[in-house]
Amino acid sequence: MEIINKVALITINETFFFQLLSFLLFMFIVTRIMFRPLQGVMDKRHTHIEKLKMDIVDADQEITRLTNTIAAQEAAVRAEAIQIRANIEREGVQTAEKLLMETQQKLAEERERMLRQVNQIIDNIRGKLQSEAEFLALTMIEKLLDRKVQA
Repeated sequence: MEIINKVALITINETFFFQLLSFLLFMFIVTRIMFRPLQGVMDKRHTHIEKLKMDIVDADQEITRLTNTIAAQEAAVRAEAIQIRANIEREGVQTAEKLLMETQQKLAEERERMLRQVNQIIDNIRGKLQSEAEFLALTMIEKLLDRKVQA
């Protein structure tokens, strides 16, 4: 009988199967105790991060919407303010024109009244001057003629 002596790197015997079974049992236990909980935590974290990203996008959209709304309201208020200002200016011009017309009318009436009054005073003075002129003329004639003249 001859003894075959071969040196091999891996020998397959019952210890190999025992080691393989031990490794598989170890992997099963490690997966149950370590990898699954870690995977669950990582999934929750990923879900939370995605939710935060969605919230950020929603907040940005809300900010954009509110900014647009505020800009539209500001434009509407500015347009209304311009309209109110134009109305106030128009009313002011109308009031000023009305006051100017009333003042001009009052001035014209006052001028007419003053002219009538001045003409009346002039007529009164002319009447008095006429009688005084006649009296003076008679007096001068009497003095020049040294006698009384009958008018």
